[in-house]
Amino acid sequence: MPSDSAVKSYNETLCDVQSIFLHYCKLGTVIFAGDFNAQLDTDTRLPPNQKSKLLSAFIKHNGPSPLHEIFDSNAFSYVTARSRIDHVFIERSLSHIFTKYCVADPEDIVTSDHLPIAFEMNLRGERHNIAPKSGHIKNINRSKSTYFHLSQYQAVIESMTTKMFTTHSLENLTPDMINSAIRNILREAEKQLPQAKFNVSAKPYWCTDLKNAHAQARHFRSIWLQQGRPRGGQHQSYLSYKSAKRLFQRLQRQCIQKYENSVFDQLNRAADTDYRLFWKLL
Repeated sequence: MPSDSAVKSYNETLCDVQSIFLHYCKLGTVIFAGDFNAQLDTDTRLPPNQKSKLLSAFIKHNGPSPLHEIFDSNAFSYVTARSRIDHVFIERSLSHIFTKYCVADPEDIVTSDHLPIAFEMNLRGERHNIAPKSGHIKNINRSKSTYFHLSQYQAVIESMTTKMFTTHSLENLTPDMINSAIRNILREAEKQLPQAKFNVSAKPYWCTDLKNAHAQARHFRSIWLQQGRPRGGQHQSYLSYKSAKRLFQRLQRQCIQKYENSVFDQLNRAADTDYRLFWKLL
């Protein structure tokens, strides 16, 4: 906030802060702090001036509460005048998540005229569902994507993104809605890219049992992703995913070993009976 004595400039800046505050209040809970260069009218260290009256009226009109009043702190933050012109404002409904509020000791080594303000919050994390990747097109051959494919891919993304923000207001979009919309946009855009064909000879050891184990591992992985990728032995989705993954990897090693042994046996038999077949197989 302006530090000079121009009340008009201070009021204009305060109006800008109010516009920002009201905008983000629509999206969620707002906490704002900083050097406001004015004390509140409840502070009796210094006689109130015009800027103090403007700041106090702003707080009363918009509803946030000074954090130092919630903790009943009388510490000053501005060393020169021994006053409190640095503030932390929160919504009263958030007071239960704040566990500590303190201002640095004036005797500490501080190069600024303003003492640091520290506070602690006890926040509870909330995970949003993470969509699995199974909805995306498989086997995209990006190496064969031409400029035409990429331009079509970009055009679809721009078109659907513009449509999403013109149809829905940004304030009404939740994280899950945005996540779902992005997934649909990518799925439609990837249809513009060339797809690679499945190479049968790339994994000749593949069999039905291995396919089923792979599908089961992907299934448990999708459940783990939907629950926010938790880690630790206390999470059943994590344990099930890791167990299915180990089962698949163990079965894959067995199938690879079995296939290699069959190839070596075939080479040994051909070397003893038909050297032309041997060199053909080799």
